[in-house]
Amino acid sequence: MALIQTLFLIATIWIARWLWRSASFVTGNMKEVFNPNAWGYHQELVEKYDGGVIRINGLLGEQQLYIFDPKSLNQILIKDQDIFEEPSYVIKGTRVSFGEGLLSTLGEQHKKQRKMLNPVFSAAHLRQMVPIFFDVGKRLRDALESRVQKRTTRDRSPLMDDAHGPGIVEISSGRFVIAERRRANDIHSITTLGGSTTTELPVPAETGIFCLHPVGERNPAVWGPDALEWKPERWLSPLPQTANDFHRGGRACIGFKFSQLEMKVILCLLVERFKFSLSDKDIKWSMGSIAVPSVEGNKHELPLKVEIAA
Repeated sequence: MALIQTLFLIATIWIARWLWRSASFVTGNMKEVFNPNAWGYHQELVEKYDGGVIRINGLLGEQQLYIFDPKSLNQILIKDQDIFEEPSYVIKGTRVSFGEGLLSTLGEQHKKQRKMLNPVFSAAHLRQMVPIFFDVGKRLRDALESRVQKRTTRDRSPLMDDAHGPGIVEISSGRFVIAERRRANDIHSITTLGGSTTTELPVPAETGIFCLHPVGERNPAVWGPDALEWKPERWLSPLPQTANDFHRGGRACIGFKFSQLEMKVILCLLVERFKFSLSDKDIKWSMGSIAVPSVEGNKHELPLKVEIAA
């Protein structure tokens, strides 16, 4: 018995050391894929594998798929959404946090709950929300204007020496996401590593699939050679059907119209009154569920200089 226990202990130590040295087997590609600074890694994948579907290594050698091809995403998120459900660990984790709600249910129960909530976000109900949005937006506008005016008054005093300059106040926002969408081109086939092309891929049951929208929307093969350029004028054209600001299918954000209307009202009130410009601080964007700006390490904020518009 003692010999067996000794051999078991030695084997356990050997396996632990092997796993430690073989970190790639334990974590697979997860460290590279889910990393706040993973922009370069994801862009490298897009440029190296232009088929839109990539096999990656998950935890403990599990084979998973990394997908950003728009046709494949449409198949997964819309046409076959009842087959490609969210993983059980995601549903269970959400259920612990939020209970049996819209985010933690599947199948018919999810559809029933979504149908019950849809009237809250209908066009008729949103029209009733507009005065509330304007009321809150005006209070925000007045608060910012008060701060800028106080800064202007202080700057007029000969005893004040402020580096910001006259009439400029620097603020830090919580989280801002600057989104841009590009015109899409159809992808009709996927090129394999062997050089052949195919229009379909067999996916074994229980295969983990990552639908990484930010990657697909930076893909030159889909959006053209200027995919990485900032071109706000693209908003003057209709958005492509593959845009995924609020996800798609049965799990698309149920409040996306609410959010869009709220943003439009706030922008309408602020842009006509203020001039916004970036501060001199170094801004870095962290990759995650949304792109988050930060300064001074992990402090999530986006400093802005605000002036009263002329």
